[in-house]
Amino acid sequence: MSYSAPPLNEAPLPYDTIGRYRLIQRVGEGAFAEVYFARDEESLAPVAVKVLKDDIDPSIREQVRVRFLAEEKITRAIQHPYVIHIRETSAAEVRPCFLAMDFVAGRPFTEHLSRFRAGRMTPEKPGKNEYFGEVARLGHQVASAMAAAHARDIVHRDLKPENVLVSCAHDALAEVRILDFGIAKAPVELFSVAAATSVTRYWTELGTVMGSPPCMAPEQCGAAQAVSGKADVFALGVMLFGALLGVDIQSLEQSSSQLDLPRDLETSLALRGPLPEGWERLLRAMLELDPALRPDMSEVALCLQRLARADEAFGAAVEAWVRQRRVPSARQLGRIMTTLDEATYLTEDERDFAKSAPLQRLASMRSRLAFATTVAALAGACALGGAALVAGGWLGTSSPRLTLAASRPLFEAAAPAVGSERASAVLSNSAADARTRDAKRELFQERDRAQKAEALVQEGRVELDGVRAKLARAEARAGALESDVRERDQKLAEQRLALERCEGDSERLLACRQETAVKSQELVETTQRLQICNKSLRGGSVPPTGDLELGMSSQ
Repeated sequence: MSYSAPPLNEAPLPYDTIGRYRLIQRVGEGAFAEVYFARDEESLAPVAVKVLKDDIDPSIREQVRVRFLAEEKITRAIQHPYVIHIRETSAAEVRPCFLAMDFVAGRPFTEHLSRFRAGRMTPEKPGKNEYFGEVARLGHQVASAMAAAHARDIVHRDLKPENVLVSCAHDALAEVRILDFGIAKAPVELFSVAAATSVTRYWTELGTVMGSPPCMAPEQCGAAQAVSGKADVFALGVMLFGALLGVDIQSLEQSSSQLDLPRDLETSLALRGPLPEGWERLLRAMLELDPALRPDMSEVALCLQRLARADEAFGAAVEAWVRQRRVPSARQLGRIMTTLDEATYLTEDERDFAKSAPLQRLASMRSRLAFATTVAALAGACALGGAALVAGGWLGTSSPRLTLAASRPLFEAAAPAVGSERASAVLSNSAADARTRDAKRELFQERDRAQKAEALVQEGRVELDGVRAKLARAEARAGALESDVRERDQKLAEQRLALERCEGDSERLLACRQETAVKSQELVETTQRLQICNKSLRGGSVPPTGDLELGMSSQ
C-alpha cells in the first residue's frame, strides 16, 4: 500500500472523523485497508490515517487485525529515520481500527527516479553517473533502514516501489520513507495476542505465502517461517534492477508477473548496455535465487554507500574504516577532509569517519613519535654501555662491579652527548607536537564548521516546521472558508427559490389588478348610465329605448 500527495477526489468518505482526525480525501487502498489524507484537530498537522476494512474474510479477520495493530510496535522497535513514524494506534476494541501516521508528500521509489532521470527534479538533466549516484544514495537509505530492522529480527516481506516513498522538500535532498509493515515477520513479543497456537514464534500463519510479485523472493513461495532478511535483499535488488535498467516493476506487479532470473537480467544488460563493474557485481549478488548466496543487508548498505560517492577514494576509505577501522595516510586523509567540505550530505558512517578517523590518525602519529624517541634513547644507552665494556676489558677487570665502577667516568664524560641526543629528541617531539596542534586546530575548525552547518540545518528545520504549521492553519482556514461558501451557496439557492415564488405571486397580482381595473371601468360606466336614467326620470322625459335597455343590461 502506498500514499502520496492527495489527488483531487470527490468520492464520499465513509467517516467524517476518526478519533481526533478529520478525514479529507482517500489517497490509497490495499487488500485490507484504506489510507486517507486527514488533519489532526489538535495540532492541525496533516496526517495519513490507515483504516482497516470491514469486509475481510472471517477466517483471517483476527490475524489481519492483530497484524494491523502491531505495525506501530514494529516501526517503534526499528527506530530509524527512514521508516515511517506512526503517531497513534486505535485501541483493540475500537471500531474501525486505524493507524495515524506522518503524511509523506512523495512518490514511489521508481516513479521518483524516473522523474529525476528525465530532468524534472533538477534544473538540468542529470548525466548517467549523477543518476547512478542518486539511485545508490536512495538505495543506501532503504538498505540502512532494513539493516536496522533485520538486526531486530524484523523482515518486511513486502518491500516494493509503492511501499518506499521518496519525499523531496523544496531545496532539500530527497529522502525515503518505508511504509506498510502489515505482513512483516517479527518476534511475537511485538504482537498483542492471547493465544498463538497456529503460528510460529515469528507470528506467521503456517503455510501462508506472503509478498508481492515481482519483488517477492523465490523462498517466499515456500514455508513462511523459513524466510529471512535475505528476502528483503532480493526485493531491493529487483527495485534497483528496475531503476538502473529501465524495467517497469510497477506494471509487472499489476499483472502479478514474476521476473525470470537470471535470464531477464542478462537480456536487459544486453539491451541497455553493461553497468559499471561495481553495480553489476552487486545486482548479481542481490538477485541470486539461493538466499545463502545473497549478501546481508548491512553489506548491501556498505556497497551502495561507496557507489553513491563520485570520489572513489572517499568511498573506499569510509568502507575500510567501517569494516576494519583502517585509517588512510595523513596526506590522503587531508585530501578526503577537503572533499568533506564540499559534500552536500553525509551518511551516518561518513559522519563517524569524519569525526573519529583524524583523531585515530593523530593518536597513531603520537605513538610512532614516542616509539622513535624511546628507540633513540635506548640506542644511545647501548652505545655508552658498549664503550664501558671495552674500557673494562682494556683495564683487565673481570668483575662486573669493577667494570661498572671503571665505566662510570666514561658515562659521566658521555653525559653531554646523551644530553644532546635528548635535546634533539625533545626538539623532534616539539616539532611533532606542533604538527599535532596544527592538525587539532584544523580538526576543531572542521568541527566548528560542522556545528555551524548543523545549526543552520536546525534553523531550517524550525523554519520548515513553522511553514508546515502555517500551511496547516491555512488548510484549516481553507476548509472553514469552503464550508462557509457551501452555506452561502445553500442560502443563495433558497433565496432564489423564494424570489421565483414571489415572481409567480407578482404575475397573479398583476392579473388581479388588470381584472379589477376592467371591473372598475365597467362599474363607472354603469354608474354613469344610472345617473342619466335618474335625471331622465326626474325630468319626466323618457330616455331613448336603446339607452334604457343598455342601462338595464348594464345593471
